[in-house]
Amino acid sequence: MHRYNRKNVVNRYTGNYRPNQYYTTKNQSKLLYVRDLPKDVKHGMEIYKRSQAIINKQVNDFNMPKPTCQSWLNDFEHFKELKNVKYEISNPMTKYISSYITKIKDYYLDLCKKSNSLLHEKIEKFNNEWSGTYKNHKLPVDHSGKKVKLEEQTTLDKEYLKMYSTIKRNHVPTVYCSPKGDSSQWDYLKNSIEMISKRDTICFSFDIEAFEKDNKIITEIGISIYDPRENVHSMNPILRNYHLIVAESLSLINRNWVLDMKECYLLGESLVLPLKQCVEFIQNLINFYMVYDPKTSGSWKRSFVGHNIEGDFKWLKSIGVVLPETRSASGSAHVNETDKFPTTIVMDTMKIYSACYGKEGCSLGKILRLFKLPHAFLHNAGNDAYYTLRLLLHLCDVNTRVQCSLDDIAMFQTKAKQLLDRSKEENKIVPMSYSLTIKSNSQNNNNNNDNYRKKKDLVPQTEFGGSQWFPNAKDAFESTVESKDNIFKDI
Repeated sequence: MHRYNRKNVVNRYTGNYRPNQYYTTKNQSKLLYVRDLPKDVKHGMEIYKRSQAIINKQVNDFNMPKPTCQSWLNDFEHFKELKNVKYEISNPMTKYISSYITKIKDYYLDLCKKSNSLLHEKIEKFNNEWSGTYKNHKLPVDHSGKKVKLEEQTTLDKEYLKMYSTIKRNHVPTVYCSPKGDSSQWDYLKNSIEMISKRDTICFSFDIEAFEKDNKIITEIGISIYDPRENVHSMNPILRNYHLIVAESLSLINRNWVLDMKECYLLGESLVLPLKQCVEFIQNLINFYMVYDPKTSGSWKRSFVGHNIEGDFKWLKSIGVVLPETRSASGSAHVNETDKFPTTIVMDTMKIYSACYGKEGCSLGKILRLFKLPHAFLHNAGNDAYYTLRLLLHLCDVNTRVQCSLDDIAMFQTKAKQLLDRSKEENKIVPMSYSLTIKSNSQNNNNNNDNYRKKKDLVPQTEFGGSQWFPNAKDAFESTVESKDNIFKDI
């Protein structure tokens, strides 16, 4: 396994970093180290587009077949047994969840009424002060909140509207998911909470990283899966995590808008596969987890999870991944047992967060920071898929919402605004400069004093699992299955 040494790290921070390369093609300075990477693996923008075109032609030739429950995950005994796990309704848990939903519904209705009254007072006060200063100016907003058309606005109108918008934006608390009136956001939140808290929904979280110079090129795919069938008797949630690196994109490095983090997967080994095999890997996971199988127990609901997920859906479809029919979580959360193929639900953590706290500061990193959820090395697709799933469980678990006071909207909206303001004024907090530490150590080691004791090489404390090449998807998946047999079967 390739490890950093002091010389490499010093060169990296002086702009001359050239890591050792093994079995690579041209342009070695841009490649990460991949175990067992064949010498003839080709990569680059044109190579990727050629592979994508071949896949798309094959998909078109087959007229986009519907996903089936056929998957080679069924060849593994553990996953085969999961299909026979029955869903048992817990009456005490169901009552607890129903009681909680009823309470927050009443609470949000009451809070919305108080909030609107307080906002009305603020606007009335502002209008009176404005009218006192500009006595002949007709306010460009009527009592219903309707504004004067943009082309009819004067300079004074625009100044008023800017201050008016600031009052509304800074008003706390603002209830975005009121059950009264347009209840779509309330339904989205309520149904998401019910599905997660009842532990009857298989959650398939995914994230895509693309090349910044051509967003149609995928560089990484991250997947994180919560299967309640694996967690029936578990206090510690068991998640299945995967990080795929597209072989054709190995030499495509992001550096202008976000830092490339494809080497920094925190949950194990990254799997390097050709694009076609990446598609097969993802398709087999989707077929196993997300496609309803009428031959097995059908009470388990299924949900795709993402943070601003629509773009990720488009990327998956662009490489030929066939998705089951989906619908928003704002619809009914209950599966109709008469349905032969229940629709897969989509839960977007950005929408769930926005329903409670608004759309400001709703990037994944800012939300994780707000809720004090540990995270590092964002923009690695595998890490982001995992963080998104953990965020979903945090936002939608009833006990977590109660214990962490997540329904105290005023408190969290205030904290979110404070963090957003701080991010505009303060630099990001990062560790002490590693490069300075290395430079200092290097200078000390060059000391000619014979009595000087040479210091041990300093290395970053976060080590990653590295990357492994696989020629086909099934072999790559099998490498992630830690226990292939039940060690207790003979007991």
